[in-house]
Amino acid sequence: SDYYTIERVLPRITDQHVLCEIVKNGNRRFNGVGGFRGAALKKITAQDLLEGIATDVSIDGHLREEAFRRLPEDSLAKQTAYANILITTRDYFEKQDILAKQLSQKTLSEVAKRANDKEIRDYSIKQLTDQNCLVDVAINSNFVDIASLALKRLNTESLIFEVAKNAKFQNIRFEAIACLTDEALLFDLVKEDADNAIRMRALKRITNETALIEIAKNNTDLSVRKEALARITCFGVLEDFLKNDADFDIRHAAALKLPNENPEVQAHFTSILMDTKKHRDIRKDAIGRILDQKILAEIVKAEKDIWFREMAFEKLTDQALLINIAKSDIDVPMRKKAINKINDSVTLVEIIRASENDEISQCAFSRLPDTHQLKQARYARLLKHKNINPEQERLCLKIFERTLTQATLADVAQHASNE
Repeated sequence: SDYYTIERVLPRITDQHVLCEIVKNGNRRFNGVGGFRGAALKKITAQDLLEGIATDVSIDGHLREEAFRRLPEDSLAKQTAYANILITTRDYFEKQDILAKQLSQKTLSEVAKRANDKEIRDYSIKQLTDQNCLVDVAINSNFVDIASLALKRLNTESLIFEVAKNAKFQNIRFEAIACLTDEALLFDLVKEDADNAIRMRALKRITNETALIEIAKNNTDLSVRKEALARITCFGVLEDFLKNDADFDIRHAAALKLPNENPEVQAHFTSILMDTKKHRDIRKDAIGRILDQKILAEIVKAEKDIWFREMAFEKLTDQALLINIAKSDIDVPMRKKAINKINDSVTLVEIIRASENDEISQCAFSRLPDTHQLKQARYARLLKHKNINPEQERLCLKIFERTLTQATLADVAQHASNE
């Protein structure tokens, strides 16, 4: 505590850490820059110790300011202080004073990421050239526009990939993926990223079929597997998925890409169609792909859902199967539809003679050609009828609009009672 003792001892102290201890904990009676603590501070040259003093709030403010003043411009403490001022202050002149100083790339990146003032952010991002600092801004900026500007300044795919993996904003990640051309990096995103939207966006940029097959086989996300499968063009690979994949959705997606004529495809869709517990939309896919006429006829006969019966019937062309439906189906409207697709006159006559249902008989009769003997005979009977009323007369006149054979005309001319 003796002033003269301190005055004699202090000039002989050279150890930087001892001097720093004096600045921090020296006798408060000799405080301030002009005191012995200030004199000890002036003898300190170690930058790390000056930074410690400048940032220690327990030390006298004047001593901290002096320590800060003595720091070189590129010191961490000064650059951090500059960054904090630019990030938080609203004082225009204070900001301009700091901008005139030599700011490090790290300081500029911190300001670009966090400054409240847009002009300051824009200035900082334009001054940035360090690629690692630009990556940091693109990943961690609080502002999408600044992150996007930083991304556009990156010049290597490996750095862009880091942004695609780690950026705070999903839109920036999308933007980074759009810049990637290295399919190995894109494959890594599809394989490892936790965000389904990112996996899908990366997958859409992959064109290598081997990579797509690997994704379709082994990715843990079903939607990603299906998207990869949709991009595969090799029928052999698709058939392998159809035969062997454990997941129904994958097998179904593969079947939809294969030609109908493939036996495995037909077996797949037949099994779906016969399983009434399957979702209706899935069964709709199936019925549109079935080629086997017997399967379609079975659906027409046995399916409870009228929509599926109608769809199956529309695809049915086999005359033998149509005849069977026309003769034996319990649904009269379906029998009439089948009759309307039958072309054989002999079969139509058989149906007319065998049916006890007037609707069925009339439907079959209407399918006969006008020149058929049975139709001509009926026309002749109507035309030769005695005592016809006005409505019957109009019907007779309409009959003459049809094709009447010479034999029918001769018979009517000879026997008709109506002049």
